[in-house]
Amino acid sequence: MWEVILYLNPVTVSAFVLFCAVTPWAGAALEARTPEVIPKLARVLLILCLAIIYVATLMPTQSLNSGGPRYISWVPGEGLWGNDLSSMGAMEREMSLRLQLANAMMFVPLGILLVFVTRQTRLGRTIAICLALSVSIEAAQYVMNAGRTADVDDALFNTLGGIIGGVLAFVPRRVLAEQSVEPGVLPLTDQG
Repeated sequence: MWEVILYLNPVTVSAFVLFCAVTPWAGAALEARTPEVIPKLARVLLILCLAIIYVATLMPTQSLNSGGPRYISWVPGEGLWGNDLSSMGAMEREMSLRLQLANAMMFVPLGILLVFVTRQTRLGRTIAICLALSVSIEAAQYVMNAGRTADVDDALFNTLGGIIGGVLAFVPRRVLAEQSVEPGVLPLTDQG
């Protein structure tokens, strides 16, 4: 994960934002022309995305059960600001912010793909899956005890990224579906 964090700079973040803004519109436009292609492609990309997430979050940095006492950071924001804002240096604060930005960015493509996996848009289900996956990753990190800390901030920012991705995919899909609606046919709706 540290390699990812170190490469977060204005250029890489801008490229990622542009990619995440354009991809859902392209996917929704392609889906309007060939509705059977996008769910299949989304499933394949979803498997790849999940593999990347698992490698980035669960690859041990030490051997299993060698991380010392197990610890869970339950207090939201503790990893970002600590108990006292003055106790963190500028570099530590920047690294914490980069870490949480990376956590959110990692789940944006997941949110986008989850919306396109089925023909019906289910934004609520996308959010629930992102939250469940994030919590399971943090639980696995705790159980593995291999140099990673279970942190509620990670789960919150992962889920936030999934929500952003889901909304980024939901909006163009909804807009293009409403534009192509025939009389008497209901557009795609959020059902959960």
